[in-house]
Amino acid sequence: METDDSTIDPLIRFHPVISQWFRDQYNQPTDIQDRAWRRIQAKQHVLVTAPTVSGKTLTAFLWAINQLTTASMPLGHTAVLYVSPLKALNNDIQRNLLQPLDELKTCFRRAGEDLPNIRVLTRSGDTPFAERRHMLRRPPEILITTPESLNLLLASPRARAILRTVQTLILDEIHAVFDGKRGTYLMTAVERLVLLAGEFQRIALSATVNPLQTVADVVGGYRLRGSPGTPEYIKRNIEIISSRSGKTYDIRVRYPVQAASRPSRESIWDALVTAFKTKIGQNRSTLLFVNNRRLCEKIALKLNRGESEPLAYAHHGSLSRELRETVESRLKAGRLKAIVATNSLELGIDIGPLDEVFLVQSPPSLSAAIQRIGRSGHQVGQVSRGSLYPTHARDFLEAAVLAQHLPEQAIEPKQPVHAPLDVLAQVIVAMTGVDTWDVDELYLHLRASYAYRDLSRKQFDLVLQMLAGKYAMSRLRDLKPRVAIDGLKNTVKARRGPCRPSICPAVLFPTGDITSSAMPIPAPASANWTKNSYGKPGWVRPLTWGPRSGASKKLPPARYWLSPAIPRRWRRPSGKGKRFNGTGIFRRKSSSFWRNPTGFYRTRPGRNRCSSAVTWNLPPAMPSLIS
Repeated sequence: METDDSTIDPLIRFHPVISQWFRDQYNQPTDIQDRAWRRIQAKQHVLVTAPTVSGKTLTAFLWAINQLTTASMPLGHTAVLYVSPLKALNNDIQRNLLQPLDELKTCFRRAGEDLPNIRVLTRSGDTPFAERRHMLRRPPEILITTPESLNLLLASPRARAILRTVQTLILDEIHAVFDGKRGTYLMTAVERLVLLAGEFQRIALSATVNPLQTVADVVGGYRLRGSPGTPEYIKRNIEIISSRSGKTYDIRVRYPVQAASRPSRESIWDALVTAFKTKIGQNRSTLLFVNNRRLCEKIALKLNRGESEPLAYAHHGSLSRELRETVESRLKAGRLKAIVATNSLELGIDIGPLDEVFLVQSPPSLSAAIQRIGRSGHQVGQVSRGSLYPTHARDFLEAAVLAQHLPEQAIEPKQPVHAPLDVLAQVIVAMTGVDTWDVDELYLHLRASYAYRDLSRKQFDLVLQMLAGKYAMSRLRDLKPRVAIDGLKNTVKARRGPCRPSICPAVLFPTGDITSSAMPIPAPASANWTKNSYGKPGWVRPLTWGPRSGASKKLPPARYWLSPAIPRRWRRPSGKGKRFNGTGIFRRKSSSFWRNPTGFYRTRPGRNRCSSAVTWNLPPAMPSLIS
């Protein structure tokens, strides 16, 4: 953990004009900015975790801008790489970076100095081809991208050249990916970047994450030292900087009288929407969070019904980028009263100040509730106002647990995925696609990533044999040879083809075996290229498998039997397996509440804990129902 060993104002080390601009805009640094800048200025790797709108992103970028301004970082080359798991957030960050850069240009002009031309560009799946080509000819000083686009850049012989000069890596919203295969995919790309650009400073940002030390270990990875015969892995030291200033919440559990007194066969949504309209009319801007896209569209439709002009727009991942940006800009400009969203707005996309956040049904976890309610009071020191609207009996119990424990920020612990072999196969193909690797050195370099630190040589060899075509005769096209191994030289090189997994990545799947009518012997777990199927053992459903149709039957333990099937019309994915509030810590808190609901309800709601207040706005009959 970091320690405060200096009382020097970190703004003194900035360029005088930049320092004065910051004081004019924000008066003084927040607690997290003050402590983080000292470590960043000392070129240390840091993990910064703090509530939403504590200035984390500006903390990372402002020092990089200062280094570019003072020529401590080279101009005309990509020196700062920003990676975010959300494309929409990347576009938002680019806009929010251009504004302070324009303001700094004005300040420098008034001071009789010139601010260097610092270019900020975004590279994602939405980036037009012409911009991508222009980026290769004239690399930006600050490049904003996603984990997938970073892997594509590293796998391209031409595009990877712009990453050779990276000196600072910023990993934003690390909590959103570090516990999944996408996080493994990202961190293996970071270690591949080390091979290309050498060591660089790592700055990880997160609003909600636990445990901190594990996340720091994932971000840091290992340095490989020594010879292939006697390798040595040295863990990178990551300074953990957590905010000392708490966040103030105003949480209310609401259930309208009209909903409680309606006939049992009547839908609850009309009564809830009436209450939503009343509260939206009292606020300048309101954000409603729901747990699925169907409910998002349903509530948006009911809110706009009978209105002379739209009262609320839907916002979810199925909408186009242009439409999402239009909705965001309209709310920010005050031309829209409300947005109904899924987790697409859970991260820090700038939609302007919000008066209140509604949570329609309990969120899937405590950390998700913290992220969502934290969108209101979107300035340092402001109160975050949130209202929970339960819709059924169990939802009331979950709302009670959420409302009580959310101010304590009891975030669920997460753990990274250990050595996912399907990701390993893609990484091997990507690394061997641009270089010819010695097999032993490839294995040693892969283990520098935290997820593969304990990867056995047997697992590595099995995956390599699969990629070399050991199972090519199984009629599973995805198991055709991907790499060529030279046994005499002990080297491996990717085969050339129209579409490598590194360029057209397959979906990342859970561990399981594959069998087929044409392959009586199960393939290893590394060969899990099938679509995931939820359901009980023996349950069969058709699926689309590449360009073919088939039927999958889940057989215990985690084995999938694939057989040809007659092509049918498209069927929407099954919703099985998507249970709410499935985290262990939430289950334990819920079970504790269920065992003694009377004592919990009578003693806890209304208490002021952690600078927060919990209020129950229920009809008179509801407390007896809960207790």
